[in-house]
Amino acid sequence: MIQAHLRKFAATVAVGLAVIVGGSAFAAQSNSELGTWKMDPAKSQTNNKGVTNTIEAAGEGVKVIVEVLRTDGSVTKYSYVANFDGKYNKIDGQSASGDEVAAIRVDAHTVRYDFKRAGKPSSSQTIVVSADGKTRTQTLQNSDSTRPPNVQVYDKQ
Repeated sequence: MIQAHLRKFAATVAVGLAVIVGGSAFAAQSNSELGTWKMDPAKSQTNNKGVTNTIEAAGEGVKVIVEVLRTDGSVTKYSYVANFDGKYNKIDGQSASGDEVAAIRVDAHTVRYDFKRAGKPSSSQTIVVSADGKTRTQTLQNSDSTRPPNVQVYDKQ
């Protein structure tokens, strides 16, 4: 009798773990933004020589690691973790966009990031991943709208 209860309990735990692990794997697979992306300077409006974004699943959101190669050969790195809840998170390192970021998932292929610098809105960035998952287009607009949007095109690595 006790063995039957233990087997039933073990089976319930195993099913529960499978659902949790499977659900996390599904969530990660359904985020088209995940992976390593390299900017194509020929298709982008930029004053940088190159940009690499590495986007990893992190809890209910993403960890974004950005490496920028400037035209003078210097490299700038920054990173952040953001859930898709619209709440602001600190950016580690020096981002030209701001020192805090909030993320919102618009749809399966689109994410919007809003940036603040010193507590004030500085820019917003809309990222769209192509249906085939091979191209990522990033449009950055400064909050003051004094400059036209900056568009960068990335290829999945």
